[in-house]
Amino acid sequence: MKARDILRQVTPGGRILGILLFVLGLIMILAALAANSDAMSIGQSNDPALIREFNDLSHQRDLYVILGVSSFFLSAFSLVVMAESSINPISSGAEMVSQARLSAQFTAGLSLQGNAVFIPGKGALKSERMMIPASRSHVRLPNAITDDLIISPGNDGSTPGAILVPLGADLLGFCEKEMKKGFSDIGLSALENELQSLKSGFGLMKDFHIKESGGEIILRVEYSALKDACRTVRNDLPDTCRQISCFGCSCILAGISKATGQNISVVSVDNAHERVVFQLKVV
Repeated sequence: MKARDILRQVTPGGRILGILLFVLGLIMILAALAANSDAMSIGQSNDPALIREFNDLSHQRDLYVILGVSSFFLSAFSLVVMAESSINPISSGAEMVSQARLSAQFTAGLSLQGNAVFIPGKGALKSERMMIPASRSHVRLPNAITDDLIISPGNDGSTPGAILVPLGADLLGFCEKEMKKGFSDIGLSALENELQSLKSGFGLMKDFHIKESGGEIILRVEYSALKDACRTVRNDLPDTCRQISCFGCSCILAGISKATGQNISVVSVDNAHERVVFQLKVV
């Protein structure tokens, strides 16, 4: 199968993410309107308590507006661009770079500084997710993660952050369909064998390798069909590799979480060269 064929089949996966982000954006805008209404009802006052409440509501309004606009922006990208079903590798490379730019704007707009944590779909969570924490310090996941949780404010003592569908989730599902088997809890060696079609069949990857050593997992990835796009992303937007990585790397990272049944955190990424090296750990 040529690279063009696989790229045509993996792009429709943005629909679900687009719908979720649109709903989130709508909720955030409604919350902003409510906060603005409450602030306006206070009006002018010399009472210090009312002044503090007015300032708090104003800050909430501004935050909700940023969240809402960011969600609508990413929703439009997911529904219009990622849902295109007849693209070729050239336009796929352009989309890959555009997605990285939008991801960088999304994380910057929400002040998300942390590295991605990939979460396997099990229990109340039906499919794989990734969390982008607000902080780069020690990350604590929410006590309960469900399919409808998108923004976690950290009310349960967890680290605040965004919880999204990995961009490579559909590619991972497509690989499972092609191999006619699920990848849940199969282990890293088996996963690497099952994903060889990313190289030999689809031509997306030039090479990739997963290695576990001393409690750490090392993933090395080098693109083939989209190597120029990968180079542009690495040079212009290097932080996207550790946060919202492109769909090829995201596919393997989500696969590692699924194959181990563990939450997998990106510790660091060396993307100064053609071969990108992810250092991962179980959290």
